Amino acid sequence: MLYGQGIDKDKDFTEVYVPTAQKNEDVTLELGIFTSAKYKEISAVIFSTTATMGKAISQTPLERTVRFSRYDKTRGLLSGLIDNSKYYETHLDGLQIHHNPFADHPIDVKDFDKYEVTHYFYDVASGEIDNQQKNYTLISRNIFENGS
Repeated sequence: MLYGQGIDKDKDFTEVYVPTAQKNEDVTLELGIFTSAKYKEISAVIFSTTATMGKAISQTPLERTVRFSRYDKTRGLLSGLIDNSKYYETHLDGLQIHHNPFADHPIDVKDFDKYEVTHYFYDVASGEIDNQQKNYTLISRNIFENGS
């Protein structure tokens, strides 16, 4: 949504520019809001798909099973199941920051210079996203009661 990019499954899953998405027959949503100065008052979007109750549980001694996925630069997505007592993640694991190249007041990357944080930058000249994800950063995590 932020950079107006999608995947064309009919063209070997190549990246394509997607300017809009159809919500329903009456509503068209604008995509690529960080590809022009139209939303220059938004510095970045900061979010985490892993900032859930599962993160809190994973940092306790509760007997649970953790299913996790982490990014590996050479092997792709790594997934595993592990006992919670042997699992480790930080509060920042899974945090993602999408920077607006047109922001009036850009976020200082040094304020979020932690290994676990993934930064995304949009190159205005090339139209490409610079994904600065580091090796073994958290993609997803689920918690299960033992025996279920």
